[in-house]
Amino acid sequence: MNLVAEWIAYQKTQEEKYWDSADYVMTLASKQPEALWDFINATLDSPECDDVVLSNLAAGPLEDLMNSNGKEFIERVVDKARRSPRFNLLLGGVWQSGIEPEVWKKIENIRNKIW
Repeated sequence: MNLVAEWIAYQKTQEEKYWDSADYVMTLASKQPEALWDFINATLDSPECDDVVLSNLAAGPLEDLMNSNGKEFIERVVDKARRSPRFNLLLGGVWQSGIEPEVWKKIENIRNKIW
């Protein structure tokens, strides 16, 4: 299995055998933000990305990326949200938490729906 598949399996089942993938993804925001960006996009594109996975992707990896690297990634996020209705939907599940105000304002201005 690959990282995306294992992370999705953990989100859907909460089985301990998939925990390492979830734990690893949580470290990416601070250690490898580019890898986290790639992971977010690959997960969103997965046919296994249902509503449960989508909500965990928004409130977990994407929110973490915006918290720790928002200034570096916000232009990519805005561009992707303009081009992809599915990514725009994903943004609707991100909460402000520790996201810097100027980054948060851009997220609020681009997303179509808050959930």
